[in-house]
Amino acid sequence: MTRYYFDFHEADASLVDETGLELPDIAAAKRDALMGLLERAAELHDLGLDSNLRLEARTASGNVFSASLSMSVDLARQPSAKVG
Repeated sequence: MTRYYFDFHEADASLVDETGLELPDIAAAKRDALMGLLERAAELHDLGLDSNLRLEARTASGNVFSASLSMSVDLARQPSAKVG
C-alpha cells in the first residue's frame, strides 16, 4: 500500500495534508480525491458559495496527479404569483 497526501487549494486558501491515507492503488486515490472535491463543493454550496477547487495528490516520491472542480448554481427566475 502507498500513502497518498491530498493537498486542497481554493480561492486564497490552501490546506496541506500532513497525515495522508494508505491506499491500495492510484485508482483508489483518484476515487478519494473525487469524493473529497465533491464533499467540499457541497459544503461551500450549503454556505451559498460557488466553488473553484483544486486538489494535488502526492506520495513520498512526489506529485502523482491533480484534479479540479468548479461549481456554481444559478437559480432560474421564478414567475411571480398573481394576486386576485
